[in-house]
Amino acid sequence: MKKDKILKALTGSGIPGEVLLDVPYITMSGNFSCYIENHIGIISYDDGCIKINTKNAIIKINGEDLCLSGITDEIISVTGKIRNVEFI
Repeated sequence: MKKDKILKALTGSGIPGEVLLDVPYITMSGNFSCYIENHIGIISYDDGCIKINTKNAIIKINGEDLCLSGITDEIISVTGKIRNVEFI
């Protein structure tokens, strides 16, 4: 768990851990909105399942009426009825 030790050592630096370690950062608002930062692209997309690629894992979002409401180089925004978010 070398990354854990690095993160603990740098906690006092004021730089967010997700930036230092280049890991995905997920923000959710209820079960209707999800923002994923530090992605490297979309693997697959339909209204029931979205798979997003990151350097560390694939993020799988399951739900109903899912929609990619915004995509930039840094952030993907998903809306709809989100049932679960998992790392695969």
